[in-house]
Amino acid sequence: MRGWRRSVLVCLSVLLAGVVISCSGKKAPPSRWDVPSYDFGQPKPADPAMAEKAPEKLPAPETGGQTEVVHAKVVAREATADTGHLQIKCKPGVLIFLDGNLLGPTKAEYGGMIIQDIAKGRHELKAVMEGFMPVVDTITIPSGGVLVHSITSFVPALVITQEGDDKDLATAVAQTGDLVIQSLPVECTIDIPAAGVAGYRKEKDKWKARNIPGGEYRATFSAMGKRLTHDVKVTTGKVTVLMVNFVDGTVSESVEDAAGAGN
Repeated sequence: MRGWRRSVLVCLSVLLAGVVISCSGKKAPPSRWDVPSYDFGQPKPADPAMAEKAPEKLPAPETGGQTEVVHAKVVAREATADTGHLQIKCKPGVLIFLDGNLLGPTKAEYGGMIIQDIAKGRHELKAVMEGFMPVVDTITIPSGGVLVHSITSFVPALVITQEGDDKDLATAVAQTGDLVIQSLPVECTIDIPAAGVAGYRKEKDKWKARNIPGGEYRATFSAMGKRLTHDVKVTTGKVTVLMVNFVDGTVSESVEDAAGAGN
């Protein structure tokens, strides 16, 4: 009887302890008879907030950058479509002028000079080297291309004097043919572009030009409000003498030996 009573008292104590813990909100400590329960029949319901929110899609790779790069290249080509480049092959130390603007001397490391982004079309190119006549050429720059232009030959400079004036206006390197010009009146302006003579003012009886390469040259003379043009032929080892008469508008030409032309 005593054992039975003891068992009943133990059970009542356990039940009473569970009621007290349940009322206090504390979780009863696990007992050796507690077995965890699992529901394998139904999956755990998804979070409603997650279920209602549609999955975000990753943004597609942007192609705008590539398009802009291609566009930039096209725009750049359009911007330079009206320009081209010039490669000048020449010995170093030659002064280069483009359309009258000095660009500087040619250099050995470039084999001459390279000029970028020149407007397409025709331009005047001038090369100047001390002791020689300027070389003037007309070039055509291609659109978007490279023009290669070689300057290889320079003609020795002229020595120009007037009677009674011993000052040389240029340094001669080698003699070829000479030209003597007389005029009536004495004062006139002389232009011989191919010989490098431009706007030279004649103020004495005889105007002399030495070391002119043999050939034919177009000469223009201006005075008294008149312009006379004459194609003069210079012969190597000879002296060509012109008499320009503005009064009657004529130009006469004669050829003499160099020794006989002295004065």
